[in-house]
Amino acid sequence: WDVSDAMLTQITATDAQFQQLAPVLLGPVGSAATLPDSTVAASSRTFGGALYVIAVNSSATPTTAVLRVDGLAGRTLFPLGESRALRPTKRVYIRDTFGPYEVRIYRS
Repeated sequence: WDVSDAMLTQITATDAQFQQLAPVLLGPVGSAATLPDSTVAASSRTFGGALYVIAVNSSATPTTAVLRVDGLAGRTLFPLGESRALRPTKRVYIRDTFGPYEVRIYRS
Protein backbone atom coordinates (compact mmCIF):
# COMPACT_ATOMS: atom_id res chain seq x y z
CA TRP A 1 0.00 0.00 0.00
CA ASP A 2 1.12 3.50 -0.71
CA VAL A 3 0.34 5.57 2.38
CA SER A 4 1.78 8.76 3.83
CA ASP A 5 4.34 8.64 6.62
CA ALA A 6 1.75 10.09 9.02
CA MET A 7 -0.77 7.38 8.10
CA LEU A 8 1.85 4.65 8.48
CA THR A 9 2.77 6.01 11.92
CA GLN A 10 -0.89 5.94 13.00
CA ILE A 11 -1.43 2.41 11.62
CA THR A 12 1.66 1.20 13.48
CA ALA A 13 0.48 2.81 16.74
CA THR A 14 -3.04 1.37 16.38
CA ASP A 15 -1.63 -2.09 15.67
CA ALA A 16 0.54 -1.88 18.79
CA GLN A 17 -2.53 -0.93 20.87
CA PHE A 18 -4.47 -3.92 19.52
CA GLN A 19 -1.56 -6.24 20.29
CA GLN A 20 -1.33 -4.90 23.84
CA LEU A 21 -5.11 -5.08 24.44
CA ALA A 22 -5.75 -8.44 22.73
CA PRO A 23 -5.96 -10.40 26.03
CA VAL A 24 -8.44 -7.83 27.37
CA LEU A 25 -10.57 -7.81 24.23
CA LEU A 26 -10.73 -11.61 24.29
CA GLY A 27 -11.55 -11.72 28.02
CA PRO A 28 -14.92 -12.56 29.57
CA VAL A 29 -17.67 -10.15 28.52
CA GLY A 30 -19.51 -8.23 31.22
CA SER A 31 -22.54 -5.99 31.22
CA ALA A 32 -22.27 -2.38 30.04
CA ALA A 33 -25.03 -0.26 28.53
CA THR A 34 -25.93 3.27 27.51
CA LEU A 35 -29.31 4.93 27.11
CA PRO A 36 -31.29 3.72 24.06
CA ASP A 37 -30.98 7.04 22.20
CA SER A 38 -27.24 7.40 22.84
CA THR A 39 -24.72 7.42 20.00
CA VAL A 40 -22.23 5.77 22.38
CA ALA A 41 -22.01 1.98 22.58
CA ALA A 42 -20.22 0.27 25.45
CA SER A 43 -18.95 -3.15 26.49
CA SER A 44 -16.93 -4.44 29.41
CA ARG A 45 -14.34 -7.15 29.85
CA THR A 46 -12.40 -8.57 32.77
CA PHE A 47 -8.74 -9.52 32.64
CA GLY A 48 -6.10 -10.01 35.31
CA GLY A 49 -8.45 -8.94 38.07
CA ALA A 50 -9.24 -5.61 36.42
CA LEU A 51 -12.43 -4.42 34.78
CA TYR A 52 -12.12 -2.74 31.38
CA VAL A 53 -14.87 -0.69 29.73
CA ILE A 54 -14.71 0.07 26.01
CA ALA A 55 -16.91 2.92 24.78
CA VAL A 56 -17.30 4.28 21.24
CA ASN A 57 -19.13 7.35 19.97
CA SER A 58 -20.49 6.35 16.54
CA SER A 59 -21.44 9.92 15.63
CA ALA A 60 -19.69 12.86 13.97
CA THR A 61 -21.17 14.99 16.78
CA PRO A 62 -19.61 15.33 20.25
CA THR A 63 -21.80 13.90 22.99
CA THR A 64 -22.06 13.19 26.69
CA ALA A 65 -23.10 9.68 27.65
CA VAL A 66 -24.14 7.87 30.79
CA LEU A 67 -22.80 4.32 30.98
CA ARG A 68 -24.12 1.65 33.30
CA VAL A 69 -21.45 -0.91 34.14
CA ASP A 70 -22.87 -3.56 36.44
CA GLY A 71 -19.48 -5.06 37.32
CA LEU A 72 -18.12 -1.70 38.45
CA ALA A 73 -19.37 -2.10 42.04
CA GLY A 74 -18.26 1.39 43.05
CA ARG A 75 -14.70 1.16 41.68
CA THR A 76 -13.10 4.20 40.05
CA LEU A 77 -12.41 4.04 36.31
CA PHE A 78 -9.26 5.45 34.75
CA PRO A 79 -9.28 6.23 31.00
CA LEU A 80 -6.18 4.68 29.41
CA GLY A 81 -3.72 7.30 28.19
CA GLU A 82 -5.31 10.05 30.29
CA SER A 83 -4.60 11.41 33.76
CA ARG A 84 -8.12 11.58 35.16
CA ALA A 85 -10.47 9.35 37.10
CA LEU A 86 -14.23 8.78 36.94
CA ARG A 87 -15.97 7.87 40.15
CA PRO A 88 -19.31 6.15 39.67
CA THR A 89 -22.63 7.29 41.02
CA LYS A 90 -24.91 4.68 42.58
CA ARG A 91 -21.93 2.26 42.27
CA VAL A 92 -22.54 1.50 38.54
CA TYR A 93 -23.04 4.75 36.54
CA ILE A 94 -20.41 6.96 34.94
CA ARG A 95 -20.83 10.03 32.76
CA ASP A 96 -18.26 11.10 30.19
CA THR A 97 -17.95 13.35 27.15
CA PHE A 98 -16.86 11.98 23.77
CA GLY A 99 -15.58 13.74 20.69
CA PRO A 100 -16.70 12.73 17.19
CA TYR A 101 -16.03 9.01 16.61
CA GLU A 102 -13.98 8.88 19.80
CA VAL A 103 -13.05 5.55 21.33
CA ARG A 104 -12.19 5.34 24.99
CA ILE A 105 -10.99 2.43 27.11
CA TYR A 106 -11.23 2.61 30.88
CA ARG A 107 -9.59 0.38 33.51
CA SER A 108 -10.53 -0.10 37.14
